[in-house]
Amino acid sequence: MLNKNVQIENNNMLMNAMILFMQKGPHSITLDEIAQRSGISKKTIYKSYSDKTAFVDAVYKHIIAYTEKRLLDINDRGENAVTEYKNICKIIMSLNKHFNPTVISELKRFYYSTYREFKVFRNLFLPTILSYNIERGIREHIYHSNINSDVFAAHTVYQLEYINKMPTALLLDNSKRHIKQQLVKYILYSLTTEEGKRLVDTTQTNNLTYNN
Repeated sequence: MLNKNVQIENNNMLMNAMILFMQKGPHSITLDEIAQRSGISKKTIYKSYSDKTAFVDAVYKHIIAYTEKRLLDINDRGENAVTEYKNICKIIMSLNKHFNPTVISELKRFYYSTYREFKVFRNLFLPTILSYNIERGIREHIYHSNINSDVFAAHTVYQLEYINKMPTALLLDNSKRHIKQQLVKYILYSLTTEEGKRLVDTTQTNNLTYNN
């Protein structure tokens, strides 16, 4: 029972830290603030983590591992490559909110080991998942056969990061949900054949919502 309680407590700390880090960046948030939000003492955090660097590392390792598992779980499981692609993009954009420009800047400056792990995940794992999807779409004849899957996959990761770099005026005029939907649709239109475009327009399932 004790181990279970410790695990619940640890998950609670990580979740609260994710929210605070996403809002203000990991360097700006103290362990006291995380402890207060989690309803625990700072000593409780030190029972599991030697210092703040170890804690920050744990938070972002958790985010990356969770994202990796979600992406592997949907790999080759969508009814077609377009549906799978939309799900992949949804997951990547969910990841991006945890790695906004402020967070990336602070990780690079103060937590370089964590930053380096994120860059490997972003530059190698994410494009690989997308490249597999593109090869699948080519086999299904719904993606253009002359697409270089590796180049297009790397470019897609770059394009999906646009959500973190939007002009304020654009955000005021449009919801993030609408922008995400339009962004993914635009990318898919450049990838798909006429048959694929029909799937882009008609694919509407509950698991393809884009949360703000």
